[in-house]
Amino acid sequence: MSNNLFGINIFRFIFVLLLQGLLFKYVDFKLIDIYIHPLFVLLLPLEIPMVLALILAFALGLGVDTFLNSFGLHAAVMVALAFLRPLICAIIEPISGYEPGQLLSKESLGRSWIIRYTALMMGAYMIMATLLEDLSFSWLWLARCILSFIISSLFVLLYQFIFRIRI
Repeated sequence: MSNNLFGINIFRFIFVLLLQGLLFKYVDFKLIDIYIHPLFVLLLPLEIPMVLALILAFALGLGVDTFLNSFGLHAAVMVALAFLRPLICAIIEPISGYEPGQLLSKESLGRSWIIRYTALMMGAYMIMATLLEDLSFSWLWLARCILSFIISSLFVLLYQFIFRIRI
């Protein structure tokens, strides 16, 4: 990972942690939880070693748990998301494949790819987080999961479409 990319990821780590913990923590809708911190795992470089991705995901999840008083829930789900990431990337891999050093961004892979990738990753995150938080399955759970997925995905996509990664 180049120094510039390393710096961008450190900034992104701190940015999403503070945004989640200091802003979205206080957005209170009854059925909607807004989670933007999975964005960090979504935008990690493809070549990052799995162990490093898991450690970074755990650290960010633990930081979010500290802000939200959720006792390891987000740490567990973030680690699971980082573990599922290579599988999801393989499922939606472009026909030409990924190029060495390619970033997971709309500039390098296109809008439709980034929307599918975000939808799959955020969907996996929301299902795991909502199930672990509620420990039950009901219509209310399903409504909460779907509404949180839609709103959180919109915020994550908004970030991806506003900010460009230039290395």
